[in-house]
Amino acid sequence: MKTPPNPSRHQDRIFGAAMVFLAIVYGLIADSFVPPIGGDAAFGPKTFPIIIGFVLGFSGLWLIIEPRESTPLTRAEELRAVLFTTIMSLFFAALLEKLGFILSAFGYSGFLAWRMGAKPPAAFLVALFSSIVLYLVFDRLLDLTLPDGVLTALP
Repeated sequence: MKTPPNPSRHQDRIFGAAMVFLAIVYGLIADSFVPPIGGDAAFGPKTFPIIIGFVLGFSGLWLIIEPRESTPLTRAEELRAVLFTTIMSLFFAALLEKLGFILSAFGYSGFLAWRMGAKPPAAFLVALFSSIVLYLVFDRLLDLTLPDGVLTALP
């Protein structure tokens, strides 16, 4: 007897196709951004949106090629997850200026990774590494100022 297809796999493929479409549109719009006068730097206004477009497109392709098997959540579990993520996002926004990007992003991404099932040491180690790398990429490489917060005294 043939088992019926899992609808979550079809949903992943549809969502992946939407992500690829959005990435293409996003990339085309970003490509039309004009650098400021005298802005011949390697990184301009379209660099970051194009990077996001590539990540979005490859993620969408991955969902199309390798849809995941998922277990359905109950309504209460979904509501708790959305509520937790919303509260964490509000804390992140509220503490961003005071604590700075690195510490705020560390706490935010660490708690979310833990909430999604990662073991706490791994979740917070990856969160620490990614918050520092993101800070360096945005602040130092792309020259987009992020708040230092309590880490202002560091070089």
